[in-house]
Amino acid sequence: MMRLFLLTYLIDKVIIPVGKVIWEGLVKTWENIKVLFSDLKESFALFGEGKWVEGIIKFFASIGTFLIESLDVGATALFNAIGAVFGFEGTDSVVGSIMKFFTDIYDKVISTISNAFTSVTTFLSETFTAVVDYLKGIFGFDG
Repeated sequence: MMRLFLLTYLIDKVIIPVGKVIWEGLVKTWENIKVLFSDLKESFALFGEGKWVEGIIKFFASIGTFLIESLDVGATALFNAIGAVFGFEGTDSVVGSIMKFFTDIYDKVISTISNAFTSVTTFLSETFTAVVDYLKGIFGFDG
């Protein structure tokens, strides 16, 4: 009875979720390969037109994009497989999540600096206005 429960648990909670993650990774990798060959076809078409520099740029850009996307898909699949086993939520893109983390930090720093600048300028403006009003009152320039 215990073996059946353990086997059922293993299949339902580990093998099936990890299998789904691996399948999604394979599908994304296949899409990535199709994009690579499409881009390489464009670069060879540029070679055929005599646009050597554009063709070379497109060729290496295509390979670079493929490698970066492949690393992202692999890292995302690994992260999501681990997440499926241990029960935490996966992500669409590990690189995207990392970029979002740094973008959020940047936005918070800029917001903090902006708020501090606004507070300082408001304080100085109010203080200057109060000093001017005080001096007007002392010297009788109430107008």
